[in-house]
Amino acid sequence: MNFFKYCKKIAAFFIIWLLSTIFIATNIFADFKYFSLDSIIFHLYYGEGLFFYDPTLPWLIQTSIKGLIIAIIVSIIINCCSNQYRKWIALFLLVFVCIYSDKKLHLKEYITNSIFSADFYSLHWNKPEAKNNTPNEKTNLVMLILESIEDVPINQHIKQDINITNLQKLKERGVSFQNYQQTSGTWWSMGAVVGIWCGIPLSMPIEINFVYSNEYFLPNAICLPDILKDNGYNMYFTKGATTKFAGMDIFLLNHGFNKENIIDLGYWLNMKNKGNLVSWGMADGAVYESFKLKLQQLSKQEKPFFATMQTINTHFPFEDMDVDCKVENTNFADVLKCSDCQAGKFIDWFLEQDFASNTVLVVVGDHKFMDNRFGVILPTPQSERRIYNLFINSKAKPEGGTDRSFTQLDLFPSILESIGMEVKNRRAGLGVSIFAHKTHQTLLEKLGQKELDKQLLARDPIYNSFLSTKQGSK
Repeated sequence: MNFFKYCKKIAAFFIIWLLSTIFIATNIFADFKYFSLDSIIFHLYYGEGLFFYDPTLPWLIQTSIKGLIIAIIVSIIINCCSNQYRKWIALFLLVFVCIYSDKKLHLKEYITNSIFSADFYSLHWNKPEAKNNTPNEKTNLVMLILESIEDVPINQHIKQDINITNLQKLKERGVSFQNYQQTSGTWWSMGAVVGIWCGIPLSMPIEINFVYSNEYFLPNAICLPDILKDNGYNMYFTKGATTKFAGMDIFLLNHGFNKENIIDLGYWLNMKNKGNLVSWGMADGAVYESFKLKLQQLSKQEKPFFATMQTINTHFPFEDMDVDCKVENTNFADVLKCSDCQAGKFIDWFLEQDFASNTVLVVVGDHKFMDNRFGVILPTPQSERRIYNLFINSKAKPEGGTDRSFTQLDLFPSILESIGMEVKNRRAGLGVSIFAHKTHQTLLEKLGQKELDKQLLARDPIYNSFLSTKQGSK
């Protein structure tokens, strides 16, 4: 009997510790409404990078230790109380954490959407079709995907000096649209890349047995690199972190890239100079320099090229100061200013290159910053914050002005049009070209943020066809 009582106490303590850890973890994203169980399951299921090189592991350990401390304190309090009150205290804690976690993780929505199917895609999804009207004069495409960089106006009142002045001033050199937002399935880095390149969000259906594996990642979706590869473009992708994290490597290999033109942490670890390694991998400064050299090499080849660099220095939870930035402090604001300076210098360099005249440069933030510290420093409501975007040398011109409300999904057809391609119906995937007249409404403009977020969470047979290895629409 004593043995069962002992096991019961251990089980109770474990439950209190688990609930405490969940409470602490979800509280970090207090101002980030898109944090969901969907994304957690995705990373747990497709987390090969967790065992390769994952800087979030110390953060998870730290969070677990904090939860353990809370669990010990709560257990002591409960044990000091009489039996009459123990059950009520335990019940209160359980209900409180469940309600709070549901608010942050949207548990009810996830369960509901996992059960019921919708016809959202049959109404709004368009098979991506694009053609080059001048096949002998193809335009190169360079993409700079900036980690968590928001569009902060120069005159924005903030509590710390984190204005991205370099990127703001460079808007004069191209086209920047005003209201770039994120939505369900695109609020984190891998989801954002899928949204930008494929015009669909990244969701985790409950039927995960056939969805993601070591060989397939959205194998039947038609994405930007697929179209460019079919049009004879040379492909190149680089970042300082490992592409094994969140299945990025499998996604790239399934969509036009091969191992030789994917440069990530594995490459940098084999280099003799490892002085610029930071939490997530190689610091952006070194990657920028390598990217410049590669662009010069690609520009000398006969084929057009599509080259992308994704930054990491501002990635939550460990934003790192690059050695290239001569700043004594390493606080959050200084890291952002450093990243702004590096991006600005790269764009200035690009504009001076001979190949720039026949190359479109697209600079976009992947999503809003996740940590609620940004909401403290920048007191603008999260719904009013915007993500940075800039098109330089675009072949397409805004037909309805730059006052457009859009998400990552709309960047897919917009990027195609920016390099001179004709996109069927001005639509690709769930996206609508923001260069088109305002009569071509984006889903965000048509449905509004709340309704779009809700609709994208619902399971859909067409979406599942992109994931399955057995059927699809390619």
